[in-house]
Amino acid sequence: MAALPTGTVTFLFTDIESSTATLQRLGDRRYAEVLQEHRHLLRAAFDEGHGQVVDTQGDAFLVVFSRARDAVGTAVSAQRALTKHAWPGGASLQVRMGLHTGEPIEESGTYVGLDVHRASRICSVGHGGQILVSQAVGILVAHDLPHDVSLRALGTHRLKDLKEPEHILQVVHPDLPADFSPLESLDARPNNLPIQLTGARDRGGQTIARCGPARHAHRLRWRRQDAARSPDGRRRPRRLSGWRVALGICAGCRFGSGPGDRRCRVERAGAARTQDDRYVGG
Repeated sequence: MAALPTGTVTFLFTDIESSTATLQRLGDRRYAEVLQEHRHLLRAAFDEGHGQVVDTQGDAFLVVFSRARDAVGTAVSAQRALTKHAWPGGASLQVRMGLHTGEPIEESGTYVGLDVHRASRICSVGHGGQILVSQAVGILVAHDLPHDVSLRALGTHRLKDLKEPEHILQVVHPDLPADFSPLESLDARPNNLPIQLTGARDRGGQTIARCGPARHAHRLRWRRQDAARSPDGRRRPRRLSGWRVALGICAGCRFGSGPGDRRCRVERAGAARTQDDRYVGG
């Protein structure tokens, strides 16, 4: 096996969408045949595009490239091959792909580092037939895209387990589908994960905050925290330490059909209690 490239490299993750449902629909034998053809098509594209398979897990591939342009071109070629292939019995597989460029550590024939996880997370928010790339990849290939390939900005998204949001772009080619449902990122799915706020100021009962991922202002009206009662029945202030939690109505993010139509769980670090029971940045 050839030595893995080091320094700045580009990762390509592939994953079959709804593989378990497809397995149940086709049955073990037919699915095994389709899966083998899927692997053959992808490996042929990887070899032609100068990619090296680093790891396989189930139906997923992790491939590394020395050049971001080669990675993008290979992803397009692989998707075109999957789309044009005559699958047995009319069966087909929808494969999502995600790419990210970084400088991971090469260790014992594999890679270690957050860049590997970021590539995987980018892949996981996509849909079958879709190719997604990080902003790092987009910058590198913006002026050197393969023939007939373009990039479509999909906005900034929060990814599972990653503190920093990612600006994601979609690779577009005339032979491939271009319209997909919204990405399955944390911004699209209802959740109770904290929104990271980058600075706030109090204004007449409202806290005007700025959301790190969305990069726009939020208006959050804090709900009063109930005071705890002492054994003698008298009310006393609740003691909070570390992260302070409040519920607010967010008029900046779009949860559901429009802004401000869903209650958001917001966690604020270093909040301080004022005399009127509002929590403002301290």
